[in-house]
Amino acid sequence: KSAAADRKRASLLRGMESLQRGRLQLEIGNYNEALESFAKVIESDSNNTEAYMLKAYSHANLDRVGEAILDYTAVISIEPGHPEARLARGRLRNEHNDYPGAIEEFTAHLKHHPDDLRVYLERAAALRAVGREEEASRDEKRYSELTGRRIWVDHAPDVKTD
Repeated sequence: KSAAADRKRASLLRGMESLQRGRLQLEIGNYNEALESFAKVIESDSNNTEAYMLKAYSHANLDRVGEAILDYTAVISIEPGHPEARLARGRLRNEHNDYPGAIEEFTAHLKHHPDDLRVYLERAAALRAVGREEEASRDEKRYSELTGRRIWVDHAPDVKTD
C-alpha cells in the first residue's frame, strides 16, 4: 500500500466518524455542535451530499435560512436530481413566505420526480397563496388522479353563525 492510499483511507474514516458524531448531535438538538461535525466532513469530502443536507437541516433548526439554502444549493450543484434537496429548499422558502421561490423549487423537483405526490399539494398551497387559483386547482386535481383520493379545499372565509 502507498502512503497516499493510507492517508486517503484515514481521512475517509475521520469523515465517517465526524458524520456519525454530527448525526448524534443533531438528534439531541445540539445544532451548533452538529454543524461543526458536518463542516469537518465537507472539509475532507466536498462532494458529500449527506453532510450538506444534514448541515442545511441544522442551519434551518437554528433559523439560519440563508445558510440552509446555501447548503441545499451545494447539494443540487453536486447532484442536480437529488431526491430531497429541492423539496427541502422549497419547504423552507414556503415556511418563510417566499411563495414564488417555493413554487420554483417544487416545480423543479417535479421535473426530476414527477411521481412525488406530496409535492403537488405543497405547490398547490404556495400557488394559492399568490392567487394562482387555476394552477393550484390543477395540482390538486393531479394529486387526486394519481392517488384516487378526493381532496376538499375550503375557499370560503371563516364565517361565524349563531
